[in-house]
Amino acid sequence: LLSFLSPFRRAAVLLVWGNAPDIRFKMHPVDGSPGEEHTLKVKIGEECRLGCNVLAIVASANQIPQDVMPKPVPTSPLLDVSLPRTLRSSIALHVPGPSHEFEEGSVQLKVLDQGGRELEVTEPGATTLVQVAVPKAEAGAEVCVFVTDKAMLDVGE
Repeated sequence: LLSFLSPFRRAAVLLVWGNAPDIRFKMHPVDGSPGEEHTLKVKIGEECRLGCNVLAIVASANQIPQDVMPKPVPTSPLLDVSLPRTLRSSIALHVPGPSHEFEEGSVQLKVLDQGGRELEVTEPGATTLVQVAVPKAEAGAEVCVFVTDKAMLDVGE
């Protein structure tokens, strides 16, 4: 839902949102008293995955002078308050993505030799098989496996 106050009695709002190449737009008429709050319903979907900007353009045709200035106020003859007007605003939407973290202990790692026996340590140059089992997760989940030797770990201490 998008809520805003329109300074115009009669206007139209153009909403533009999404990420290229999937850009969406919707036009809404806005009628009511100047300063009245309006709420627009917009469904955001995959076109705004991980966030996007929503551009709102409010355009009004010629206004009745009494709607713009309800009380007589001295104005310059060069300022016509009833002329068409346009307002523009941009809103950044943050849409959180799927979590890329697994619960502790849910990822299983096995290092196997060529015969299928589980190993704690393997020799340099030996052929090994690394099996990683992860729980079913949302698309986009990632696992990274690092391999190093004991000498490198000893250097870090």
